[in-house]
Amino acid sequence: MKVRNRAYQFTAIDDCIWQRTIRVYPNKRTESTIQILPLRNIFVFLCKNLIEIMFANRLLIIGNGFDLDLGLKTSYSDFIESDNFKSIAHKYQLLDFLSEKFHTEKWIDLENFLRLFAEQYKTGKALPKDTETAFEKLRDSLCQYLTNIDFQLKTESVAATLLKEVVDNGYFQILSFNYTDINQILLSLNIPNKDVQYTYIHGNLKDKSIIIGFQDDVDVAKPTYFMIKSHSPYYRSCNVRAQLEEADEIIFFGHSLGATDYHYFSDFFKQQSDLTSKKVKPKKIRIFTYNESSRQEILAQLRDMNEHRINYLYDLNDLRIYRTMEDQEDIKLYFRELQENGIEAHRRILDRASELLL
Repeated sequence: MKVRNRAYQFTAIDDCIWQRTIRVYPNKRTESTIQILPLRNIFVFLCKNLIEIMFANRLLIIGNGFDLDLGLKTSYSDFIESDNFKSIAHKYQLLDFLSEKFHTEKWIDLENFLRLFAEQYKTGKALPKDTETAFEKLRDSLCQYLTNIDFQLKTESVAATLLKEVVDNGYFQILSFNYTDINQILLSLNIPNKDVQYTYIHGNLKDKSIIIGFQDDVDVAKPTYFMIKSHSPYYRSCNVRAQLEEADEIIFFGHSLGATDYHYFSDFFKQQSDLTSKKVKPKKIRIFTYNESSRQEILAQLRDMNEHRINYLYDLNDLRIYRTMEDQEDIKLYFRELQENGIEAHRRILDRASELLL
């Protein structure tokens, strides 16, 4: 369209985002038309990135291995050996049972040992009257112990670096199976809290709402139901399954995927390994564990969850398992990938595309 002498307007309208770009050229020859055509490529590129920014959905799921990698003494073994537990250990039959199990087996799986204690009474044997009091004392003691642990964190640890990259990435929500305060961790690591969203699955120390116990599917007598996690007064709906279903990328760090939280993940990994299902949405799954031994334990758990179809899980998804003690170079490459696919990187792309359109 002629605007004035030696001024012709060329208009390009992108059919994806309906943005109009206008250029004025001194003539209306074919080469002027060709000059404006590459703008369509910019429009398409811009549109695709806008969609990615609007709908990116990523999860970081952390277990106790995350805190341990940061250098925090948050294991149940540390707690059992602390003065907090020892001061009450022999006052109640339940706690005496836990103490004996720990010293016999040289380690402790608190949830499993609580289950073993409860199962003793499912045949009608009378439960000690002070068991519920002992259970609450145990919870309070654990809360006190964790509140007072030394919070000198390993700033160069893989967990610390990952947390920084996740926060900077801008698209992640955090699901924590730990009790420790994420804000306190961010503050100690000098990581600005950029309004990161996080959910505590088992309660947290900040409001003393920590939840201990075992899962619902354990067969125990009614008098011991108070030990079931979902019976805790602090238990809340967290919609873990729905978030796993909706996520495009999921990172697990320091979570064993073991029996205690099996029910949260079994359906998810089974679905992601189902060749016949039309509902399978390929996902990027990254699992961080400590060493080769723990990697094999993770694979064994996944094998149990998905009916022995680990190869399908790999084929239908983008799955990697990183060993923090051995796979440093691969981990660095993944961290770079998080940087390149973060919200700040996308903003720079959009800014650059906008400049090209001007």
